[in-house]
Amino acid sequence: MKTALSGKGMYEAGSEDKADMIVELDFGMEAPRTKMERVSVRFYAQVGGGVRYESVPVTDARGNTTVRTVCGL
Repeated sequence: MKTALSGKGMYEAGSEDKADMIVELDFGMEAPRTKMERVSVRFYAQVGGGVRYESVPVTDARGNTTVRTVCGL
């Protein structure tokens, strides 16, 4: 406000009694309000690559080899 008035050659007086003019401003602002709102947002996430089956050779104590299918993630 002071800058705008100084551009017109006006400045702030020391007191109201010494002022040549009184400038009043009204911004038209309302009292503060509270607004509550619920918002739903869909969330998509990529998950692991699924299930993988793998054949693994297994040798027992006697030296016999068999193939077993195992599940890996």
